[in-house]
Amino acid sequence: MNPKDLIKRIRRLEIVTNRKVNDLFVGNYKSAFKGRGVEFADIREYNEGDDYRTIDWITSAKQNKIYVKTYQETRELTTMMLVDLSSSMNFGSVEKTKRETALELLAMLCFSALKNNDKMGAIFFTDKIEHFIPPKKGQSQMWQILREAITRSENNHYQKSDIEDVCQFLNTAFPHKSICFLISDEIQPTPEAKKRLHVTNQKHDLVFLRIVDPLEKGLSQGGLMIACDPETGENMPIDLSNKKVRERYNALRRQKEESLSKLLKSTQIDTLEILTTETLFKKLFWFFKQRQTH
Repeated sequence: MNPKDLIKRIRRLEIVTNRKVNDLFVGNYKSAFKGRGVEFADIREYNEGDDYRTIDWITSAKQNKIYVKTYQETRELTTMMLVDLSSSMNFGSVEKTKRETALELLAMLCFSALKNNDKMGAIFFTDKIEHFIPPKKGQSQMWQILREAITRSENNHYQKSDIEDVCQFLNTAFPHKSICFLISDEIQPTPEAKKRLHVTNQKHDLVFLRIVDPLEKGLSQGGLMIACDPETGENMPIDLSNKKVRERYNALRRQKEESLSKLLKSTQIDTLEILTTETLFKKLFWFFKQRQTH
């Protein structure tokens, strides 16, 4: 993609998302995350009415008095965008592909961070970390993230995705709590992924924005369809008029959904499922509002 086309695409994303960000959920974004208000400040003696969960048991034992930890509101958020570049994101049975939906979603989150004067960074990944943009503030940082997202989306190959390396990187390289948006269509429910996701969500505030195509919700009656495995490039004919084929596919899909649901429940990761046919800003608006009440 040449520079002029790239700039046009970023400008188009800016026009589509900027007004919606201003009108709908800047305030919700600002108050919807666990990243604020949890920075350690000091230790003092216990006062009546203090939350027992803030008791510093080690200091209390040493001093033979009850001491509590105090916290101060953090001045800013650090927002990390974890963007899946694997080829399954290229799929689309309707007007928008999962990749296009992810780009629009990424732009909205970047504009929200920009409006709140927060740091933003990005990790682009497949089955490994492809590119890392350290968090910074400002419009130039937002443009860099969107430029990388568009360029790498255009140039991706048949690759799988694996969140394990990303989690390991976040767990070791980021000492302070961050808001981490995982923009992907899938998480492989392996024991190692479960372990690392749990640690990441304990250390940071991890939100899984899962992008789903309507066709992935189940097959209905139809004719012959040529399906391509996006991560291998293999083509396979599927006869949708065959009831057993549809039932087999839907059974496998339910099994896969159940495995993912168990993983997300065990790791306590907040998840928002977004269909490529849905209006993104309304979906995010209500998600942020709901988070404020928890």
